[in-house]
Amino acid sequence: MKPNAVCADITFGDGVISIRRQGSSHFTVANVLGKETDRKTGEVRVYLDRLVHLPEETEIGGWKVSGTISSIMTMQSS
Repeated sequence: MKPNAVCADITFGDGVISIRRQGSSHFTVANVLGKETDRKTGEVRVYLDRLVHLPEETEIGGWKVSGTISSIMTMQSS
């Protein structure tokens, strides 16, 4: 596991995302504001309506996370 990476189960629903961190029964739920795919790089970005990560976390469940007001989740598409 990478430094500042968190193991978690991530589930995308109809306009929402739920995250359950390993070792916890608590779910973090956020609304998906938008999703875009960079056609050149294949990178997928998902914009959420709230923070789902802590300031020191850089990755959750294989997704890179960033943002200070709301989370942006990024993953290389396969």
